[in-house]
Amino acid sequence: MIDTATLALEVTATTFVNFLRKNFNFTEEESVGYICAKRRKHSYGNTNSKIDTAVRNYIYGYKRQFSFELKNLRILFSDKTGYIYFILSFHFNDFIPYNMRNSNNPYQLFNSTDEHIDTFRRNFFYLVYPLFLDCCSKDELEFYTDFNNARLWRIDYSFNLQVPEALVPLYLHQFNGSVVEKNRLKKTTRFKYNSVHLHNKSTAVVIYDKYAEVINNNRPSPDSARGMLRYEVRLRKAKTITTLKDKYKLNNTELLKCDFAMDILLKYWDLLLPTGDFYKGTAANKKIRDELSPRQANKLINFLKAIQEKHSVNTARKADTCTVKTFDSNLTTLNTMDIAPYLIPIHKCRDYGVSTLINPYKQMIA
Repeated sequence: MIDTATLALEVTATTFVNFLRKNFNFTEEESVGYICAKRRKHSYGNTNSKIDTAVRNYIYGYKRQFSFELKNLRILFSDKTGYIYFILSFHFNDFIPYNMRNSNNPYQLFNSTDEHIDTFRRNFFYLVYPLFLDCCSKDELEFYTDFNNARLWRIDYSFNLQVPEALVPLYLHQFNGSVVEKNRLKKTTRFKYNSVHLHNKSTAVVIYDKYAEVINNNRPSPDSARGMLRYEVRLRKAKTITTLKDKYKLNNTELLKCDFAMDILLKYWDLLLPTGDFYKGTAANKKIRDELSPRQANKLINFLKAIQEKHSVNTARKADTCTVKTFDSNLTTLNTMDIAPYLIPIHKCRDYGVSTLINPYKQMIA
């Protein structure tokens, strides 16, 4: 249910001065000067600074010490808020309890059960605790080590969809043809053939071939990712996550819960993607004629034909064939009939030897 997340710990300048003095024996004057210089530069790159080098080496060593749990650690100096941010990134599946791991599938997801969440929060405490030990008061240390007090800057909700390996390219083709642009989520055409990708400034919705991603990044155990379509909703802005928390009155821990993660995944799928199965034209037409009156059936069959002529649902929706309201009403009717609006092209049916594709969406609601 959860793939990755990035969070920030808001640290006061006093705590960071103590951090520098404790770990590197820099004077208070040197430490304060360093913070002021960093706030002006908005960067992390003055390689001539002895403090910069010491901090960079410390971060490198810290990441190596917690290489299993910690994907990345960096420090951001903000002159806008006055805080110094320790920014931590995680692969959540690294926090799955050992007794619940599937050794045959290293790409299983953090399933957001109570045991998974308890394990993560416990490990989060032991990961953060050494950063600020002896750098602040006991109350502050307790605050920093509580996951609910961190600022979530990004969280990726995910689900593994299993399909026949040979049909992965066909599924990606069909989803690309079926997806619609809504809520300012725009399709990225450069991902047309190897994934489905929509995004705006704060959110991205993606379906991709997990096996291809594993191979491209030289990750271990690639065979376990065969036939896996990874579906992700990536909330990429702190403001988006804060708004979500305020709207539903949730804390960080509750954002990780299985039910909430599934609500997010289903919300975006229902908004952008079809829930019905993919058919070739003759099979879809027969199903429509069997279930609707002749007048309604002809109307819907012509609607499907118009989409095929435009080569995608999104392109057809932007055309002036009918109002957006009528177009979306027809999409709803097709979903109700369990028919995806973008038919499998004849040559694809021939090449892949199929006339129907079951929509893996059903795996999320099983």
